[in-house]
Amino acid sequence: MPTSPITSRVAVEDTTIVGTRIPAGTRLWVVPAAMNRFVSFYGETADTFEPGRWIDEDSGRANNHGNAHTNYAFMTFLHGPRKCIGAGYAKVELRAFISAFVGSYEFEMADKTYVPQPAGITAIKPKDGLPLKLKRTQAW
Repeated sequence: MPTSPITSRVAVEDTTIVGTRIPAGTRLWVVPAAMNRFVSFYGETADTFEPGRWIDEDSGRANNHGNAHTNYAFMTFLHGPRKCIGAGYAKVELRAFISAFVGSYEFEMADKTYVPQPAGITAIKPKDGLPLKLKRTQAW
């Protein structure tokens, strides 16, 4: 789930996208939240939380494509000259945080009936927060 669900670009010159003519001045909407869930990129489980898709089976190392046929399938940070300049840092920071968090705590939803709903336009976050119960599993 990208933190910014939608962004736009304006074509500065006449161009085409997948054979469709795009005149200069046309505003294009890029929707990473939809692109990141395309079945044609990620298969029938495209809308399923599967962290393992981001680890190469052969090497056991993280990949940038989630087992899609192209790195451009993952649009959370966009691509090209206007992509997020902090993308690499954000990915490394998140991996480090998750390693420390998951390795140090057991966690569960405080209310087992609560289903988080994404909300927001500029940035996505759970509509009513994310109430968790944490239990430390190791001493710091």
